[in-house]
Amino acid sequence: MQRGSSKKKKRDLRSGSTPLGVIGCGNLNRQDDGVGVHVIEALQRQLPTLPPEVHLVEAGTSGIDLMFLAQGCEELWVIDACTSDAPAGTLLELTEEELPTHSEVAFNSHDFRWDQALVTGRQLYPDRFPQHVKVFLVEAESVDYGRELSTPVSASAEQLIETLKGRILQRYPAPPRMAS
Repeated sequence: MQRGSSKKKKRDLRSGSTPLGVIGCGNLNRQDDGVGVHVIEALQRQLPTLPPEVHLVEAGTSGIDLMFLAQGCEELWVIDACTSDAPAGTLLELTEEELPTHSEVAFNSHDFRWDQALVTGRQLYPDRFPQHVKVFLVEAESVDYGRELSTPVSASAEQLIETLKGRILQRYPAPPRMAS
């Protein structure tokens, strides 16, 4: 198989200034851990003609990819799963003030998470890294092997999709369609 022939090409946000980058994180093979990618895929289906100011990107589990993809964005929204003591499906929206300002250095790139990517990216690329960041987290019920989201996470993902669609369309309304 040719390299990349069956995968969508990741959109490079570094090519110029991007008003809004929306990056979904997660592993599609670990049930609820893939919620960020599921949300991005749904937004891509439901908003097929996005304005050029908005870029939707899947980063998978690579914090390194997120750090590089975020460069050039004026504003960044990150979507991921979390595991805490909250009930499964709980939606959290972290604002700039709630995000980490320092991070322990990962020993290898496989341990480099989105929170480390945000801190490190701001240190390495201060003029190219978004200053306005929001993080949307969905509390996972299960991160066991599997491709389906659990019921509570699926319901929360649908709610988050509608919220994000509304915010995107409010800021960047779709152009009116021409009568045929």
